[in-house]
Amino acid sequence: MDYLRKIGIGLRLYIGVIIILMLFSALGYYTVSKINFMYSLTNALYDHPYTVTKTINNINANTIKVTLYLREMMSLKDQKVIEDHKKIVDEATNQILRDIDVLSRQFLGGNIGAIAPTPIITLKKQAVKWRDSHQEFFKLLREGNFDKAEKLLDSDVFIYRKNLSDSMQKISSIAEENAKGFLLKAEYTKRFILQLLYLLFFLSFVIIMTLAFFGIRSLTKPIRVLKNVTDEFSKGSLITDRNMGSNDEIGQISASIKNMTFKLHELSEELRLKNEITSNMAEGVYLVDASTHTIVYANPMFDNIFGYKSGEVLGQKLSILLSPDGKDSQEMVKEIVSALDISGVWKGEVENIRKDGTVFLSHKSISIFNHHEYGRVWLSCVRTLL
Repeated sequence: MDYLRKIGIGLRLYIGVIIILMLFSALGYYTVSKINFMYSLTNALYDHPYTVTKTINNINANTIKVTLYLREMMSLKDQKVIEDHKKIVDEATNQILRDIDVLSRQFLGGNIGAIAPTPIITLKKQAVKWRDSHQEFFKLLREGNFDKAEKLLDSDVFIYRKNLSDSMQKISSIAEENAKGFLLKAEYTKRFILQLLYLLFFLSFVIIMTLAFFGIRSLTKPIRVLKNVTDEFSKGSLITDRNMGSNDEIGQISASIKNMTFKLHELSEELRLKNEITSNMAEGVYLVDASTHTIVYANPMFDNIFGYKSGEVLGQKLSILLSPDGKDSQEMVKEIVSALDISGVWKGEVENIRKDGTVFLSHKSISIFNHHEYGRVWLSCVRTLL
């Protein structure tokens, strides 16, 4: 809290910003995770059907290759050439088995688009039987029994190849269904993500607007109270006990204004008391500007003693109070100034004159001080002797 005050950030603003940042961070994290899921699903949508299609095409191509080589071997008499063909047939058959394993791992393995493995198991068993029939076919060729070899080729080898082709067709159909399933799932996920994002953005908008409303309200309410306080000040009221309902910068301003109000009230009461004391003194009290010797203040008793109306002597020279029959006014002023410069105080009897011309003897006590408005002034207390 102390640190926030030092850098000029209110607690309300700090908490509001943190909440908004957390909301947007959560929204961003969730959005990124869903986009990542969509990306993975898209890769799966491409990879699995593509892998299955490519593998099935490879199996079909090798099946045709094996069939053609087996037929061609029936017309061969050279054992060396037959063995070369046998190696090609064995390699193609083994590649078919490897491609079936690819189907089993990539297409049926994992959680995405998984189906029952029975078609693949059946396909592999048929491929193994087809491969075993090839070995029997090769044995008959080595023995020179071409008639039995041709009969085997047209019976068992043909049947196993046909079964293999039928299984491949079934696998292709399953792959097509899986691809459709992938598309449907991707479309559903896309719609779900969009709906979720719209919902999250709507909720974020509502939350942000709510925070903004309460944040603005929490600012405008104390500001409105401050306006009312200043209106009361302008009307002369110094007593106010307004609760700003805020602990941040506005609250600090409120506390400062409240303290200032109490100070002003105390000063006002003090000034009122001093003014009442001055107004009700038995002596006349007046202030004289030391540099111009003009009267800048006079209490009611002074006006009563000299016969002037309230405020009538303000701005007049001090000499209007001195009797022309007494000491020369300039000489009297010099005497007073000299005494004030030496001791800061002058006391003595002076012949004064009232407004109506009446001369009277008075006793004066003069001291000097610095006034906040008039500068260096003489404070004079006067009382009549006659």
